[in-house]
Amino acid sequence: MASRQELSDFLAGVERRAFKHAMFALRDSDAALDVVQDAMLRLASRYGTRPADELPMLFHRILQNAITDHFRRQRVRRLWTTPLSALQGDEHGERSELEALESLDTGTEADETAAFVERTQLRAILDE
Repeated sequence: MASRQELSDFLAGVERRAFKHAMFALRDSDAALDVVQDAMLRLASRYGTRPADELPMLFHRILQNAITDHFRRQRVRRLWTTPLSALQGDEHGERSELEALESLDTGTEADETAAFVERTQLRAILDE
């Protein structure tokens, strides 16, 4: 079982390397810092009672899972939010809002009903 001092020393020693690892994967310093802090908190709260020789392997796996979770959350956010650039005009000329919405109509049947309701509400707002 690792003592508090051993856990603290381990986290202090691995902090810089973990940040560089997350920064390389995420390419965003704020997100990398959040991921590393989250991984450190998970290690300390859930696995603080493990032996000190298991901490490096556990922390590495927790950090990898946190990075994967970050990418997964990003992908879901991009799926459910419409970027403002999709509603703006392109370089060749201005597009109307309806043309922009029609270009977003390429979806699968699974999300078709929810997307249809959202598009009709958005069209009604734009018509007003």
